[in-house]
Amino acid sequence: MAAAQPSRLGNLRLNLANSRLNLQKLLDLLEGLPCDRIDELNASHNDLGDHASKALLRQLPELRTLRLSSAGLSAEGVKATIEALTDRWLSLPAAKDNGEVDPSRVSAASASSGSAYAQQSSSPSKTPVPAWPPQATGTNGALRSSRGLQVLELAASSVDAAVPELGLYLASQCCTLTELDLSWNTLGPNAVHQLSWHLRQNVTLRTLRLAHCHLKEAAGVLCACLATTGSHLPLQRLDLARNAMPTAAFEELAIFLGSVVGRQIMDLDISGNSAVSDEACSRALGSALQPPDNLESELSCSDSGGACSEMNLKLGGTKPFFDPAYGRWDAGPQILTVLRSPHCRVLDVSLDGCAFGEAAVPSLARICLNVRRFSLCQCGGGEGSLGQSFAVHLEDLARGLGRRRRGSGTASAESSPAQVSRSTRERQRPLRLLLRELRLRDLALRDSSVQLLVNAMSWLRVARRDMDDLEVLELDGNHLTQSVVQSLTPLLTELRTLQRLSLSRNKLRHLGGVALAELLMSRPPEAAALDLQLRRCALNTEGALHVWHAALSEEANVRSLDLAENVLDAAALEAMLKMSPKGRLGPYPEELILLPSACGARPVAQLVQQIAPWKSICLRSATVEAGEVAQLMNCFGDSSASGHAGRPPTAQLSENGMEFSLSLTGASLGLQPQQWSLVADAVAFTISPPMQVPDSANVQRPLRSTGPGFRRLGGCGGSLRIELNDCDLSLACFKAPRAVDPPDPASPEMSSIARSARREVPAKVGRGERTPVKSLAVRARSATRLCEGTTKSPSASSSSTPFRTQEADARRAEGAASTPSRRMIANIPNAAKQAASPSAKAAGRSDSPGGGRSSRAGRPPAPAQRVCREENFGLIFDRQHHVELEVSTVLRELRNIQGLRLVQCNLTDRWLAQLGHSGTSAKWSAVRLLDLRCNELTALSAPAIASVIAGGLQALLLDGNRLQIEGFQVLCNAMKTAGQKCALRWFSVAHNDLGHPSGSLLADLFGSAGSYSLQELSLAWNPKISGGEISNLLRALARVGPKVGRLQLLDVAGTGAGPQVLPAAMRALMRVEGLVVDLSGCKALQSFRDFSVSGSAEALEIDRCVAERRLLLPAGSVRN
Repeated sequence: MAAAQPSRLGNLRLNLANSRLNLQKLLDLLEGLPCDRIDELNASHNDLGDHASKALLRQLPELRTLRLSSAGLSAEGVKATIEALTDRWLSLPAAKDNGEVDPSRVSAASASSGSAYAQQSSSPSKTPVPAWPPQATGTNGALRSSRGLQVLELAASSVDAAVPELGLYLASQCCTLTELDLSWNTLGPNAVHQLSWHLRQNVTLRTLRLAHCHLKEAAGVLCACLATTGSHLPLQRLDLARNAMPTAAFEELAIFLGSVVGRQIMDLDISGNSAVSDEACSRALGSALQPPDNLESELSCSDSGGACSEMNLKLGGTKPFFDPAYGRWDAGPQILTVLRSPHCRVLDVSLDGCAFGEAAVPSLARICLNVRRFSLCQCGGGEGSLGQSFAVHLEDLARGLGRRRRGSGTASAESSPAQVSRSTRERQRPLRLLLRELRLRDLALRDSSVQLLVNAMSWLRVARRDMDDLEVLELDGNHLTQSVVQSLTPLLTELRTLQRLSLSRNKLRHLGGVALAELLMSRPPEAAALDLQLRRCALNTEGALHVWHAALSEEANVRSLDLAENVLDAAALEAMLKMSPKGRLGPYPEELILLPSACGARPVAQLVQQIAPWKSICLRSATVEAGEVAQLMNCFGDSSASGHAGRPPTAQLSENGMEFSLSLTGASLGLQPQQWSLVADAVAFTISPPMQVPDSANVQRPLRSTGPGFRRLGGCGGSLRIELNDCDLSLACFKAPRAVDPPDPASPEMSSIARSARREVPAKVGRGERTPVKSLAVRARSATRLCEGTTKSPSASSSSTPFRTQEADARRAEGAASTPSRRMIANIPNAAKQAASPSAKAAGRSDSPGGGRSSRAGRPPAPAQRVCREENFGLIFDRQHHVELEVSTVLRELRNIQGLRLVQCNLTDRWLAQLGHSGTSAKWSAVRLLDLRCNELTALSAPAIASVIAGGLQALLLDGNRLQIEGFQVLCNAMKTAGQKCALRWFSVAHNDLGHPSGSLLADLFGSAGSYSLQELSLAWNPKISGGEISNLLRALARVGPKVGRLQLLDVAGTGAGPQVLPAAMRALMRVEGLVVDLSGCKALQSFRDFSVSGSAEALEIDRCVAERRLLLPAGSVRN
């Protein structure tokens, strides 16, 4: 068996642009995620403030890309960013050990750069040009590229006042940036002068973006500085778009492109500069893009086809100069004549948004065949349609080249002089014929135009020599109909290289979808995977289903399919579900885009889960809950790494890495308190390494009739990209509320107990002793109750942070050495309930919601004892013993509170019906806690309470009422109906005269999604609940197992449970991790001492659970 490869964690990349976040919200969001794996963060267009960059760099140690465009940074914020980057580099131990950074030497060298520039610019230097790339002595390049920030975006961030500090950083050895974006900043001449001179000393920057910076003449200063001798800048991409550059700036740009630094430029964006329409600018730029004339080298270059340096040139939004007199092949070096030269540096041309005359169209056709990527989108000009004219000239040119290529081998030796002269001229103006990507969006093309384009591509295959063919064809936003599909037949049935076909925003309608599906089924074998874009093509349900059926076939080999903004309703999604197999059994689409559409997000999510795994999941403009997001992340994986047929698919990391993407752009996220942890846990699991299954293993699993057929073993092993841009996250709660009662920090008993707790727990752990069941934090709260008369109210004091920190330390220390059951907060007495239950009080029970008992001092409490805290749920409307409370008083406060506590207020069913008649309205949307203990409520009030459950309620405390089984059944049905929208975590119905069939109702509830959020459930002190009902409930918990993994406590103390429930309780404890079952107070168990034969496995298992406090039994019921 081959040795297993070492597992690697994937990286996490977040896009949170325009999500209405402030800095604190952003930090709370990042706190729950694996911060040490986040290497890219886009927080642009959020109001973060000047301290954002320093806080983010401190919290994200492995960050490589930080985008803070228009994030509220002033000049002080930019300076703070530079200071944080410098401190981060200086804090690296390797940088200190190697002695790479000397801040004093860097500042001194940078300070003298201004005078040096004045001297060197006046007299040309005669020093030899250094070798490229420059070898910076004393610089650990591997460390700088692997540990420092590489991409920094500061667009629209008031950089002008911070340019001196930014220049010093770029010139220092601390700089690790490879990409810097300063677009949309007003940079004056002095700022450009300082920045450009410091850039000469930089050895890491490869991309510089200065779009829309109002440079004007200053752009020439930048180019002149970078073109001077001695510059070590390894610049490859330069963006000078929309800067109103004059003719003089273009002349300096031409000189720069011929310099040492300029010859390395691979991407140049000068779009939006209107001076390109001037003849002098066009001539200067054309001269820089064409080397000196050399006929022999030109011919050799045309034969080889790859000797020219590559450059991507963007001239969008302009009107390039063109004169019909320069339409000949031997014209002067104008920009449009140079671009069709076979020796031109440019291989990628973008002319989007330009205006051309009719005479320039033949030159555009020649440029298209002379470059590798050609884009002519949203262009206008000419007497008629520019797109139609372009298609005519392109087809005519390609047909002539194809016929010439086909007839070159059979040419007659007896040729006339005119034919010889014509062939000589044709050899003098060769074309490289490298076209691979053609983009003609919004060009008013018609069906006949597409037919001409397809004919041109067919002739081009005959004429070209590099054995390549068209890979990308984009025809979005034209006047195409269903007839165009027939014209695309040669492209889909003959081309093996076609990778992307985009027909979005064309009216293909039903017949177009049917015809396209037939062509997809006829693709040639071994064809490349296809990216098919059919967004807003007026496809109806039948047409979309035909396309989907074809995409599922192996012959089509569709990698990505976009059917958004078509007529897709719930019936169409149901048909797609029935048509799709369970599990991925072939090369099905790796990305499916169906939203926005009329079907909604839930059917799309079901379809995604049924055909898992995916590499990209897109739910744009959808409404999703936190649980659904977590389930979607479990659908990521690589179907190509499935191994043997009998083994489940696992995601394996390829050599170059793999990226999985979840796009929720513009989505509405229902993030309720403590639900962000679901997403955070799913993210951490997704980027974890995959499980390594040995080759000898053969994991056979039975086929299931329902549910998804894909189960990922371990994580994906690749990087994960999450896009939450354009989402309103201002009201989302990312930080889990604390379950701690904040006392007055001025109390001396409080601080001393907290200090003793921190000392006591590590000492006991070191001696190997078990920590007590009662939490040390509870001991601190007990001291608070001793001085209850002098401490302030938690809601009136906002200075409880010191004690929270102390108590949190004590709880962390305790949790490191205790079982999961000891993490729960212990008892809180309830005097009101004690008075309501004198019989229980007489029996010695003083702690429970229905009256406590001394034997329960060391066990976890019921939900009602721990969640009624202001700190859990924010502002709480609290009334106790207020028997004349008006309904209108409570209704006025509903919009401003997060909790409602009405204890012992003699509330009746009629009163509660008036309060809860609008339970589904917006007034109840923010209420998370509803505490109605010790009132006079019966089953008639259950419908009013049930209407609030589906609105995001998290804690429902109904102890001490008389709901009986009828009211309890109404509440269970409401939770079951809510499904995954049910966020109820604490549910307590102690002392409610419940009986048969309470356990069966809960067993049915645990079989649905409405119970997955429950953490603590209390049925205590309902003696009419028999042991059989408790057994049914425990068997249901054992059956669903990990699905109710959040359940921590099942309190059935004081019920009719007998010895017969113990086997079911043991199975439930083994299946649900961290569960605690409380059977204390059950009379049938108080006198039963021997549960089984001594020494049996069952007895040993019971003894172990009792010792671990996971099974709580009545005092005296267990043998010593």
